[in-house]
Amino acid sequence: SGLSLASAMADDRIYIVDFSILRDIPCRKSLPVKVAPMGLFFASKSGQLKPLAIQLVPNTDTTTNPVFRPSDPKYTWLAAKMWFNTADSQHHLAISKIARTNFLTETFAVAILRNLSPKHPLYQLVAPHIRYIIEANKESINYLMDATRGWLDRDCTLGRFGTIEAIRRDFQNFSVMNAMLPHDLE
Repeated sequence: SGLSLASAMADDRIYIVDFSILRDIPCRKSLPVKVAPMGLFFASKSGQLKPLAIQLVPNTDTTTNPVFRPSDPKYTWLAAKMWFNTADSQHHLAISKIARTNFLTETFAVAILRNLSPKHPLYQLVAPHIRYIIEANKESINYLMDATRGWLDRDCTLGRFGTIEAIRRDFQNFSVMNAMLPHDLE
């Protein structure tokens, strides 16, 4: 769009997505390749995010861990985006979905159910949304984590042990205040 990187940064149109939390997480044995990519994105005037650069294993040594750009050969750039999207889907499943949606919601549900009267206005407001969370989590954990037929070990890059490690790492530095807008977007 003709903007310099400095101008785009000054206009708050540059975003970094950092999946370094996935670094060295164990994956399923059949999938030895591990990436913990970082992506640089530009927000167009229409709000569409466009990838500018991807480094699959970020560090300072770009000779062994190159930075991929749209100007690279077509299939090289496509492969970098594919690996980035794989990490994004694993991060989303482990951290956004299982940890921060299922597990965190269950924590609040248990606290509300144990501590508030059914007549309390907050209880009445939240009850329809947490009504089945404990049962749903129990069923989904059985489906996801089962050692013999679990979906995570069968179909996901991280597998159940990698997913548990990603959740552990996320909760190590988690704070409710940082999970709220606008902090969550930083």
